[in-house]
Amino acid sequence: MAPHLISLILLATEVLYVLIIINAILHWVPQAQWHPIGSFLYGITEPLVKPFRAFIPIVHIDRYYLDLSPLAALAAVWVLRAVLIMLVMLLFH
Repeated sequence: MAPHLISLILLATEVLYVLIIINAILHWVPQAQWHPIGSFLYGITEPLVKPFRAFIPIVHIDRYYLDLSPLAALAAVWVLRAVLIMLVMLLFH
């Protein structure tokens, strides 16, 4: 049972990685948030990214901006992934 749970954790976190990265790229595209795909991605990833925006400021470079909160969300998902895998290994070993 442990290998199946670990595989599920790995799959779920990989999907989250990809969705967060795609959503971060789409933030640079005007009106992408209003597209059905953009709004779907925003709905899934925003609850993960929004808490980090509270304490990570947006970096302004000339007239452009760089939001680093998706990187923090990726790191948090990575840590959560490691913790969940360790718990599964401890509980089902």
